[in-house]
Amino acid sequence: MTKSQIYFIKLAVLLLFSFFNVSCGKGGANNAEAKESENTSSSSMTEYHAADIIKMIKRGKPVQLMNCMIWDDLDFTQCGDPRITSGIAVEVDVEVPLYFNHCLFMGNVLGKSKYRDKFSCSTNFRRSVTFSDCDFRGEVDFTKVVVADNIDFSKSTFGDNAKFDLLELRGGINRFYEITADKSFSFTSSYSNGNISFMDAIFKGDANFHKLICSE
Repeated sequence: MTKSQIYFIKLAVLLLFSFFNVSCGKGGANNAEAKESENTSSSSMTEYHAADIIKMIKRGKPVQLMNCMIWDDLDFTQCGDPRITSGIAVEVDVEVPLYFNHCLFMGNVLGKSKYRDKFSCSTNFRRSVTFSDCDFRGEVDFTKVVVADNIDFSKSTFGDNAKFDLLELRGGINRFYEITADKSFSFTSSYSNGNISFMDAIFKGDANFHKLICSE
C-alpha cells in the first residue's frame, strides 16, 4: 500500500468520525430541547387545588379554566347540599357551567361517591360540562351522573379507568371524539338524548358500551 493510499484512508476515517460526532451532538441538542419544552409546558400551567374549584361552584361562579394543573381529587358531590331522592340514593346539584380546556388533573375526577358510608351519592349537572383536550392521570367516575346540557370530553386522555355507566345525557351535543383511553373505558346502560360522537377514539384497554341507548 502506497503512502498516498494510506493518507486517503486516514482522511476518510477522520471525516467519518467528524460526521458521527456532529450527528450525535445534534441528537443530544434535540433531546435537551424536547425536555426543556416539556418542562416549560408544565411549569407554565396555573396550579389549582380541587378545593379551589369546589369553592367556586359553591359560590355560584361559572368555572372556566384553561391550561391549568389541578391537584387532589375533584369530587363534584362535595359541591352542594345532598338531598335524599330514595331510601338509598342521594343527589347533589351543580348549578354552574363547567369549562376546562387543556387542563391536567393529577387526582381522580368524580361525579359519584358514598354519602355517610351508606348512601350512593351522584351529581346532577344543570349546565354544560366541558373537559376538552384534558389529561386525566387518575380515575374518572361519572356513574349515575345526570347532565342536563351538553357534555364535551373531546381530545382528552384517560390515563386510568374511566366509568360513564348509567349516565344520563339530556343535551343534544355529546362529544367524546378523539379521546384516548389507556385503560378500561365503560359506558354501559347509559342514555343519550342525542347522538354521541366517538369518532377517531382510541381504546387501549377494554371498552364496554353494552346497553347504551341513543334517542337519535
